[in-house]
Amino acid sequence: MVINDATYLLDESLLALKKIHDIETLKESNEWSNLGDEERQMKEEALLEAKRGVRNWLILGRDTLDLFTYLTADAPEPFYEPLLGERLASMLDYNVSQLCGPKCTELKVRDAVRRFMWEPRALLQQIVNVYLNLSSEKFAECIANDE
Repeated sequence: MVINDATYLLDESLLALKKIHDIETLKESNEWSNLGDEERQMKEEALLEAKRGVRNWLILGRDTLDLFTYLTADAPEPFYEPLLGERLASMLDYNVSQLCGPKCTELKVRDAVRRFMWEPRALLQQIVNVYLNLSSEKFAECIANDE
């Protein structure tokens, strides 16, 4: 299901961005030199792995959100049904909290647009567009039912 795809892609990209942020911040601190060679190598490998995947996950995640924008604009009715609507609301709510919540600074990385095509405001705008396309009492209930 497309909701599962969007959830996976956005989760993976946000986790990778957090990992990149944490390791790059560590490398810029005095703590980095206090790490053992093996631990530094493990961190470098984790950083490289996160960098490899994040750009593709972000591109595919944005494309998937574009699909939701088109679907909800042209055929919103299926998303008013509790089963589908609540799953979509949950995915959207979670990502808004990740982008705007107290831990959003963990997603900030140096040269994010150039290196990874990471544009959090654009991603947030896509999510808001889906909410706007589904602005109705029925979808508001789906949002309210999200725990």
